[in-house]
Amino acid sequence: MREILNLNSTWAFTKEGVTEEVNLPHSWNAVDGQDGGADYYRGTCRYAKTLKKSELPEAERYYLEINGANSSATVYADGKKLAEHHGGYSTWRVNLTDELKEETLIEIDVDNAPNDRVYPQMADFTFYGGIYRNVNLICVPESHFDLDYYGTPGIKVTPEIKGADAEIEVEVYLTDKKDWQKIRYTILDAQGNEIASKTTDDDDEDFEIKNVHLWNGIKDPYLYTAKAELLDGEEVIDAVSARFGCRTFKIDPEKGFFLNGKEYPLHGVSRHQDRCSEFTVNPDSYVTSYFFYKDGENDLVHAGPGWDFDFALGNKQWGFSYTADFYSPYNTRYQERYAFGGKVLNIESNEYEDTEADLKISRLIYKLLDFPD
Repeated sequence: MREILNLNSTWAFTKEGVTEEVNLPHSWNAVDGQDGGADYYRGTCRYAKTLKKSELPEAERYYLEINGANSSATVYADGKKLAEHHGGYSTWRVNLTDELKEETLIEIDVDNAPNDRVYPQMADFTFYGGIYRNVNLICVPESHFDLDYYGTPGIKVTPEIKGADAEIEVEVYLTDKKDWQKIRYTILDAQGNEIASKTTDDDDEDFEIKNVHLWNGIKDPYLYTAKAELLDGEEVIDAVSARFGCRTFKIDPEKGFFLNGKEYPLHGVSRHQDRCSEFTVNPDSYVTSYFFYKDGENDLVHAGPGWDFDFALGNKQWGFSYTADFYSPYNTRYQERYAFGGKVLNIESNEYEDTEADLKISRLIYKLLDFPD
């Protein structure tokens, strides 16, 4: 069964030849990025940690998961380059399975220096350098829900309202599934009660929720859960889940925003990830943000590109509508995928395209598809 080991503690951090021990999340711009001098350090620093295989959960596959490293990063195992990633705002993973020995030195070089290939190119916020979100080791069996697909959780849920009911499509992505293995899908209500369940070979299943309970913003932010389990005989060898809401929305240029067929005025705030002395928001800050938004009688949160998808999930379960900026080439194909994901988004246009940008926005889009509110 899948186990997730958090690796945030005790990394050796090296900047300009000086090494100290740090815990993640971490940024080398926590101070100089907030002092107003506009002269904060931008360059390459290294994080290093030794993994002892005897201390890891037993598994057949091991994936290093980096939830945010700004803005480019390269991963090495005992000096061997395994992967590099450009873009500081998306989750990515590296398969460590074949590299793990009894002791393995993991090094992550992170670079926030100015360049001409990683978005955004300019902004009204600090380009914080560092590994500023969680780092995990995901331990799974040979057959598992996919961990290589754009940093997503391996499950996608698409609800569609049909009168008083909802049709729910659940898609999963699998790695090395055996012919005899089955997938059990389950839909749960907000209280955890089972609504429907199917066991099948298919990686795409449809469900119907009769008299669906609509997600209705801050008045009633009701969420269902879709769960998928990979079965080897009677044994559950891997499982993933996603919370989702069912609703309709439209925007009328004359009358404004409509939620579930009713006018729904939006009053909101724009929020970047910066926090005083914290350099960037950690998950504990989401609750504080919620009370700030709620006290201000807001029902819309617009987030800059630094916020991660735990924050999007938090807004969903608290009932806020949610928009976000993603720095990408302006392209109809992206708009169509965003609409398919069910978000209202502002896409800020750039005047040029490149393949790194295309890959970065693809990762973000596929993660958004797991948040159909």
